[in-house]
Amino acid sequence: MSSFIAAVRFLTVVPIGGCTADDPRAVATSPAFFPLVGLAIGLSLAGIDLGLIQVLPGGISAAIVVAAMIAVTGALHLDGLADATDGLFGGKTAERRWEIMKDPAIGVFGASAVGAVLLIKWTAISELDSWERFAALAIAPMLGRAAALLLVRAFPYTDSAGLGSLYERPGVAALWLPFVFAIAVSAIVFGAWAAVIVVPVAIATYLFGMFAASRLSGKLTGDIYGASSEIGEVVTLIIIVGLFQNGAGLWTFWG
Repeated sequence: MSSFIAAVRFLTVVPIGGCTADDPRAVATSPAFFPLVGLAIGLSLAGIDLGLIQVLPGGISAAIVVAAMIAVTGALHLDGLADATDGLFGGKTAERRWEIMKDPAIGVFGASAVGAVLLIKWTAISELDSWERFAALAIAPMLGRAAALLLVRAFPYTDSAGLGSLYERPGVAALWLPFVFAIAVSAIVFGAWAAVIVVPVAIATYLFGMFAASRLSGKLTGDIYGASSEIGEVVTLIIIVGLFQNGAGLWTFWG
């Protein structure tokens, strides 16, 4: 339970109680609960949206939900996305890229990436109706956090002063269980179509990790992990919209 509380306190602004700040072990092992916390975030957002679309146009509701997504997470991963893209595309050498990523100021690459991600999220949510939106909003944050966990396992963390230094690189068993959880929840909602969602998300995230590692001398930072979570969410939403637009989706499984 202490590890779960630590995960909630890291990934959200929810003032949940628990003496985890002085429990290094709880903090170190909390990434195993990232997908579960992501699902909790997603269900909360989906519930908000389900209520809003009863009284507001879909586009306005989607905008409010995207804003709520930023608020509940404290823009943690968006900040990582901005820093990561500024560094990866703004420096000519690995050393310079590291320097740019540590700079708190946001540059043109970071601002463009954040703007593009928010626009894609808003557009994707707006394209879906009622329970389709509910399912997409519930699943996307969970798979985004699972994607980040994949990179934590696949690539070494190198910044001893960053937030990521508090966390352990999960072993195979610790990684396997949260991924099974994420896949199982996706399958409950989308049936066999879950594979069409989960596999591309994992591939896209891993390819991003490989690209980042090639630009940063083989090692990653917390900003890259945060950016991967945003990428995972966006890819999830895009694929779900594509599935529903082409006749697949919830009714295929439940029917």
